[in-house]
Amino acid sequence: LRITAVQSLTGWLYGCGIGGGLAILAASSQRLRFALQPVTTAFLGIPPVAWLVLAFLWFGASGFMPAFTVAITVFPIIFFAGLQGLDARDPGLAEMARLYHASRRLTWIDIDLPQLLDQLLPAAATALGFAWKVCVMSEVMGSGTGIGGRLATARAHLDLPETMAWIILVMLLVLACDLVFVAPLRGWAATRRAPANELG
Repeated sequence: LRITAVQSLTGWLYGCGIGGGLAILAASSQRLRFALQPVTTAFLGIPPVAWLVLAFLWFGASGFMPAFTVAITVFPIIFFAGLQGLDARDPGLAEMARLYHASRRLTWIDIDLPQLLDQLLPAAATALGFAWKVCVMSEVMGSGTGIGGRLATARAHLDLPETMAWIILVMLLVLACDLVFVAPLRGWAATRRAPANELG
């Protein structure tokens, strides 16, 4: 459980960081947007199993392989959600912040970030589910460690009860991670969104 959790969450966090950072860069420059969008679209269309094969050839059956496969699968999802959220910001709220001479930090925290999270949080939750699925698949097909390794052993022994037990555990872990990592951001965004709506 620990091995798979570390690999899944590490890959998810790296994927979110890379995707979110590239989205901010693309939103700030039209040239970067035109350069990044086709590449990211192509990455989005590549099946995770293809990245798994590449990761196995590049890194071998090492502990880094599942996290890399997760990160490269997650980042396009976050990139497009982040870009859409940045494009969907209400210009009226930004203009009001300028009229009242709000600081850049205050404008970002109270106006821009809640609007961005409206698009980003559903994508982050979806990506979190993908992270666990891709990580377990990587372990089954490649590294042989973690939950995926135990599932591979259960498959070899035709052990249906153990297989179902691991599947249920993965479901519970995905729900727990959503409650720990994504749900608090949903609550924070909701509290920040209310004042911004009152300003509008």
